[in-house]
Order: sequence, then structure tokens, then C-alpha cells
Amino acid sequence: MSPNRRTSWFLVAFPVVWLCFAWRAQAGEVAKPAPRIPWTTPFVTGSPEPPPKYKSVRMFPNVQFRNPVTIEMPPGDPRWWVSEPEAKLYVVTPTEDGGRADLIADFNRDLPMTGKEGEKLRVTYIYGVAFHPKFAENGRVYLAYTVVPPKPGVHLEDGTRVSCFQVTPGEIPKIDLQSEELVITFHEGGHNGACLEFGPDGCLYISTGDGGEASPPDQRNTGQDNSDLLSCILRINVDEKEPGRNYLVPKDNPFVDVPGVRPEIWAYGLRNPWKMSFDRATGALWVGDIGWELWEMVYRVERGANYGWSVTEGPQPVRVDLPAGPQPVTPPLLALPHTAAASITGGFVYRGKKFPELVGKYVFGDWETHRIWSLVPPERNDASDAKSLELMDLSAPSIRIIDFGQDHDGELVILDYDAGTIHTLERNDAAERGTRPFPRTLSETGLFASVEKHEVAAGIVPLKIAAEQWMDGATAERFVAVPNDGVIRGHRVAKQTPGSMFRRHFEFPKDSVLVKTISLPDEGTGERPRRIETQLLHFDGAQWLGYTYRWNDAQSEASLVPEEGDEAIFAVKDARAPGGGRVLHWTFSSRSQCMTCHTPWAESMLAFNSSQLLTPLAGEAGNRLDQFEQSGLLVRQEPAKAPPKNQSRWDEESVLVPPFDESHSIEHRARSYLDANCAHCHRFGGGGTAQIDLRAGIPVERTKLLDEVPTKGELGLKNAKIVWPGNPYRSVLFLRMATCGRGRMPHLASELVDQQGLLLIEAWIRLMSKEPGGDEFMYNAVLSATAKMQGREARRGLLAPILNDLGGTLYLARVLDRGRLRGELAEDVVALIGEQSDPDIRNLFAAHLPAPPADRVGTVPRPRLVLNLTGDPARGRELYQTSKTLNCRVCHRIGNEGGVVGPELTQIGQRRRRDELLDSLLNPSSVVDPKFAMYAVQTVDGRVLSGVLAERNANALTLRDAKGDVHEFAVKEVEELKPQRASIMPEGLLKDLTLQEAADLVAYLESLR
Repeated sequence: MSPNRRTSWFLVAFPVVWLCFAWRAQAGEVAKPAPRIPWTTPFVTGSPEPPPKYKSVRMFPNVQFRNPVTIEMPPGDPRWWVSEPEAKLYVVTPTEDGGRADLIADFNRDLPMTGKEGEKLRVTYIYGVAFHPKFAENGRVYLAYTVVPPKPGVHLEDGTRVSCFQVTPGEIPKIDLQSEELVITFHEGGHNGACLEFGPDGCLYISTGDGGEASPPDQRNTGQDNSDLLSCILRINVDEKEPGRNYLVPKDNPFVDVPGVRPEIWAYGLRNPWKMSFDRATGALWVGDIGWELWEMVYRVERGANYGWSVTEGPQPVRVDLPAGPQPVTPPLLALPHTAAASITGGFVYRGKKFPELVGKYVFGDWETHRIWSLVPPERNDASDAKSLELMDLSAPSIRIIDFGQDHDGELVILDYDAGTIHTLERNDAAERGTRPFPRTLSETGLFASVEKHEVAAGIVPLKIAAEQWMDGATAERFVAVPNDGVIRGHRVAKQTPGSMFRRHFEFPKDSVLVKTISLPDEGTGERPRRIETQLLHFDGAQWLGYTYRWNDAQSEASLVPEEGDEAIFAVKDARAPGGGRVLHWTFSSRSQCMTCHTPWAESMLAFNSSQLLTPLAGEAGNRLDQFEQSGLLVRQEPAKAPPKNQSRWDEESVLVPPFDESHSIEHRARSYLDANCAHCHRFGGGGTAQIDLRAGIPVERTKLLDEVPTKGELGLKNAKIVWPGNPYRSVLFLRMATCGRGRMPHLASELVDQQGLLLIEAWIRLMSKEPGGDEFMYNAVLSATAKMQGREARRGLLAPILNDLGGTLYLARVLDRGRLRGELAEDVVALIGEQSDPDIRNLFAAHLPAPPADRVGTVPRPRLVLNLTGDPARGRELYQTSKTLNCRVCHRIGNEGGVVGPELTQIGQRRRRDELLDSLLNPSSVVDPKFAMYAVQTVDGRVLSGVLAERNANALTLRDAKGDVHEFAVKEVEELKPQRASIMPEGLLKDLTLQEAADLVAYLESLR
């Protein structure tokens, strides 16, 4: 399997499969646009943040490999050992003329292997190389490699192998492959881990992955199952042997005497620990663990620790259906979101002399984003310190980091998988000299001839796409800016991931910019657009980065938003809202929020892709890509290989259409709408935790939408499916689009429901079945009877059954939205909903209820509106102690006062920054301390209670609910005990507070030191 830590994904998703296929011909001849005018003012360059202090510099100019995997230096020898695919091993010798690489082992040539039935096996990768501490004396090297049978998709239980080989020294060392002594084996699969390191104790440590593919998570259910060797760090003594093994299990291993647990295990609960190392000074073991959909983890590994996979992925719950291991889950020392990292590569604690300022810091990187960081290890190996770690970018993203190496002096080298080259870090002279200032206003970007008139500069071309995103009623204007005479190159490629499609990959010249200006209707007229922000997606030569510029009230200029983003409040015209207007809370995205959507899996560009641009143009021949090609802006690059037979079918399915153009089918329009609004996250590798793929080119039966039980919870919808064919009112996808509160999708930068989009998805779900959901007949009957009743109280009684069911409430909201309720009946329904205390009900009718005051936190909070205010700790303390809405003291203890249902807050201000404190209040379920995870208990007599598991033994368990009350159950009384994804702290706790009150509360918590 591939060395990418998401190996199953990497083998198929990253290599380019070149296919010869002419661009899909359109009917009619494409009218040739006017020749392209060069854009000569490309002033968007560099970064608004200070340049990094270091840069990567290539070593050994004469040495280059094909997709190398690992790099190690033997004791007492200044040469590097590097492995290549197909299990080839080289030694790199430094020379005056740029180095030399010599092949010293070729497994498939010199050590042919056969399986149990005589079939030929192929050695794929050498993942780990470890030299015995006495290598200079005994010549023993340990290699971790994988073997696979010729049949694709078949994996071997003993396919990952760790063996000892004998090395003969010399000018070119020789490995005697026939000397192999097999030490230990485990399952070969997508995630192998297979890093080898000798510890300060002389034992050999081995990392193992879960043996599975990227998705679904942990197919073998092995993360918390310690009866095998997977998802672990193993520790064995290779200098001694015991009966039946070519090693000895150390007696001080943590699980030696635990029945049913493999004694080799040192720690467990890791997904795919890719590269680990020991700190030369402290002996601490560091591991980078590749995450699944949201997080990348760094661990300082402790004896016997459980790191949670696959019950958790870092801070987020994943497989809550699986029983946890015998130890409580230890959170990661550092969890990086997929906005920053996407496939982590573990490194080393720096102990060299070249950079004194880095000594003692852990240096590691990321395969996908090409970033390299250092972090200062905290004194305690405790999650309470994790968010406050000092994390620093060391160099500009430039190389695909597959491995780090450490020489005898403690200096680091970096192995580049793509280029096959070896690099080192040097000081960045540009950081001292300074670079051209990044434009702080739109006028400085060179993108506009007139910012005030919103007229772009010569050479910048408009970009129109097929399917627009919903932006709370705002509209967008888009442009493409390619510097000077540069051209975009379009490559025909295929991703062979499950359910994938053929597509076109676009390469842009350095400093190209994609521009998007967003405007809202003016409150006064509802017609004249008011420009709110202009977003730039800038290609710096290595990656795309997002920046936001906020327009001033005079509409004459826009200024760069701070790195952390910003928020504002706007009044907008809304004819359906009471009073004809509504207050809109607007988010100006932070740099990291930009990259939440513009992920590497979405190829960073959400608008400039073949699905959006291959759509035939209304009233014109051809499509947008044809026009770009004719103008000279775009060049097609086609390989000389015949296309697969089904290529045109995939092309047709992957083209988006305008969602509200009724000349297309409802299915095609609905799939296009979901692709444009949701597929950047809900796709293979995109970061959405629901295992659905909403790309339009995926056949609907392979999207994992239909009749699937929602893994993130039903949100109060009984008997829910993600999509229930024929029944939108039992479909969680539809509910998420219809609500303004908890669980709303899209969750970022949108708080209003797209009524037109909702109507489209509703119609699409209905068409999936000729027999709509049975509850709808009941709802219709109730509503018909209600319409005939006289008097509000009589109507209340009939509507009660509908309002007792969230699916019925959703139906009622849609009937009201579509205008089917009129006159007194509509007024009665709105009045009845206005009296409801349940936010899930009120949030479905938000468009018909009076808007909350603009100064309230509300159901879709905007953190920056709170953080921009100065809080008063004294007022916050009073709020904390007296508010019956918050009721904080019931669950949390400060000093000697308060409950113990939630984490203690006595010194919370010392452990959390201000923004982190606010985030924990607004999003309590985003990170749940395992000690305070919520469980649901169902008893044999049908009772269901939820709370924190206070105590559990073989005979009984104790649950503490949100009020602090304790409930004891005998084990024989419990039908089911199930961990919950949600925190016991309710969502929307601050919604009724003013923004100032929220700022005061945060200031009080920050003062607790």
C-alpha cells in the first residue's frame, strides 16, 4: 500500500491518471471571444503575515528518488538510508560534487516471496528502518515492510512484517536479504503505521495502524480491541527470545497480565501513527497520528494510554457504538483541524546546534498542506494545556513531507515525496530583508481600475458559474485574474476513489487570483446592491490562500479583514418578516475559515472547476471553458491514451445546472444545489463527519444518503433517516436546511433559510417514492380539520399532536412557508409557535416570528461580535452566580462551590484563551472531555435517562444528570448504555444573553486564574 498515511486515499486520489479524451463537444460552433488582454498589475503577492523565519533548502543536488518513503542514519555512519516504492533501499553518500545514491537492496528482485498457496507476493513499501543500538558492532537492521498478493483488494493478516537483516559494511554497504529473521507480523491494509524506533531502554517500538481504508472509519473495529496488534504502539525486546517468538515481551509492559490483551502493546487507540521518535534528552516518545475527517493529532505517548480511536478522533466522537478499551481516553497533546493540516507527519524534538531557539521544540509537518511547525512541549502531558501550546510555522509550504530524519548532531532533514529530494532548514534571509507589502485595501491589489465603481482592471475576466451557493440572500460577482501572459493549464485526470468521477485539474500561474464580491439588497429600496465584502483566493505558487476585504459604508473602498476574521450586523429588507425587515448577523471569514471550505480535496477552488464550467451557456454555443480556451486564457493538455468506455457518462453526470432553471430535471437541479452548497465538505476526505458524498457526479445510490441512519444524531426527529425517500419530514438533511438553530446546514456564515432551495430539495425527496410518508396523510387530515374549526383554543387542541412531533412541526412550517395557511388560521399557528419554549420548534418558524433584538447572541452566534466587546468580570460573576437560564453552578465547581457534573472551572482562565472560552460556551459538543462524556441509559422497564457516568463496576453504575441528581442502576436493570455525541451542556445556552452579557461572562471566566 501507499506511504501516504491516508494510504488507501493517496494511491488512488493523488497520482494523475492521464486519459486522452477531447473536451466534450457542444452543439454548434463556439463563437471565438476577443483575444485576451494581459493583466499587468498583479500586486497580490506574498502574505499579510510576517514571512517565516526558515526556509527549506535542497541537499545533495545529484540525488533524487522516485516517491521515497523513509530516511534514517545509522549509528556511527554519516550516510542516509532511503527507501523507495517496490521495496528498494538506497544509501546516500555525501560527496563534494553533490552526493551519490547507491541501491543496496531490492526485495522483489532479490527476495521473491510466495503465499501459503504458492501465489507470488509483491513487496510494496519499506515503511520503517531501525538500526540496532549496537549496529556498528553487530550489523543488524530492522525493516518494516508490506507484502500483497496479486489480486487487488486482498489484504494479508501477516502482510505487514518486521524482520531483522544482516548488513555487511563497506564503501557501499550490503544487506543480505537471505539473512532475514521474521520478528513480528500484523494485518496489512490502508493504514499500516509500521514506523520502527529503538527506545532509550534498548527495546524496539513499532507503530501499527487500524489496517483499514480511509472510510468508513475503523472497518475492522480494532481501535479499542486489544486482542490484536492493530492501532497500537508495540514494545518488544529483540535481544532475547521466548518460546514461539523471535522476541521477548518485557515484563514491565502495561498489559502483560491482562487477560485478552496482547502483551506487546505499550499504548493503543491510534488510527495511523505515521512516524514517531524519541527525544534524545528526555526519552519521551512523540507520535504524529493521521486523523480521519476533522483532526490531525500529536501525542507524547505514555505507558498504557488509550488515545481513543475510533470512539474518538482527537476531540470529536466518531464510533460511539463501539465499546471503549479498559483505560479512559487520553486527549491528544495537540489536535490540528483540517483547515491547517490534513495528513500529519511526525518529526523530532530538535536537539541540534544550528538553531538554538528551536532546541527542545517538537518539529513536525503535514503531507497535504506542506506546512512545517514547531511547538513548545508543555510541562504536563495534559489536554488542559493543549490549546495553549505555542505553535509556529517554520517555513513556507513548499515540499510534500513524507518523513523527517535526524543526524548524529541532532540536525533535521526533510524528505520530499513528490520531488524525491532531501532538504534541510536554513534561516530565511527574506524574513530579515522584508518583502513587498501585502495589499491592505482593494485599491492596492491591482485588481480594479475603479474600486468605487467596482470596475476590474484590464485583462481580468468575469467568471459565471452554473450553481450558486446560498448566502443569506446575497449575490456574487466573480472574476479570474491571471498575471501578465500566463495561462491556466487544464489536465484531464481521474480520481479512482469509490464513487469518483473524471474531472479536469487546473494549474494556475503563481499570483493568480480568483475574486468574489458579495452584495446585499439595500434596506431602503430592496433593489440597489450594497457591497459587503470581496473575497480573494490567491495562489502563492504552492497553495491557494483566502483573504477577505470588508467594504466601507461609503462603498468607496474595502479593507483587509484581520487574520481572525470579523463580524457585523446589517439590516436587510425581508417582505416575509414581521415589519418587512430583518437584522442579519454577517461573518467575515478568518483565514482559517476560508480554508474550511477551500480544502485540498475540493482542489481549493469551489467555483473554477469543470462541474461548474462545463455547463452549456444559455442562448450561446459551448460552455465557459470553451470560451476561456478560445480567448487564450486556458490551454488544454491531453495525454495520449484512450479514454474508458464510460467516460462520457461520467461527464454528463458531473456537470452542474442552475438549480432553479426548470428546463432541467428536478433531480439534476437538486443534486447541483447540494453539490454547490455542501459537497466541499460532504465528500471523500472533505471533513464532514457524516459519511455522505454529495457530489453531483456520484450515483445517488452511492451517496450514502438514502435510508441511512444519521450518525450525528436525529436532532429530535423520530425514526429519522438522512434522506427518507418520499418523506422529507423524516429526513435529517431536509431538517438541517429548514432550521435556523441547532444543527443548521450550511453551518458557516449563514443563518437564514433558503426557501427556494428548500422547496427544491423537498420536491426531490418526494419524487423518490410514489408513496409519500404515511405521517403526511395524518398531518393533512389534522390540518384540514383545523381549518374548519372556529376559535383559537379549538384549533390549539387539534394542532397539539402535530407540534408534539418535530416531523409534524417541520410539515406545518413548510405549509406556512408555501402560503397554504392564510388569514386567522395562519395567525393562530404563528401565535401558537410564538408561545413555544422549545427552540427546535421556534427555529423552524424563525422567518414568521419577530426577529430577536440585534444585540442578542441568538441561535446562530457570531463569536467576533462578542470578542470585539470589552467584558466586565464583576458583571460576569454576578451573571454566573444568579442566572437561572445559565444555571452554571449546578454543573461546575469554582473553588469549594458548585457541582461536579462538568469540568472544574477554578483556574480555567489559566488554561484557555478568551476565544477558546467563548467557543466552549457556544459549541459545547465540539470538544468533550472524556471524563464528562454523556451517556444514555435505557432500562429493561423502558425508562431512558441521560447524564455523566459517575461510577461503574461489575454490579452497578451511577449516572449524574444535568441537574446534579444521582441515579443508581443495578447492571441487571440496564437494557443499554450508550455514549452520546453531544455534551451534557446544552446547545444555545447563551442565545438569550445580550452580546455584552456574553462578553462579561467570558471576562469572568478569563479572570479565574
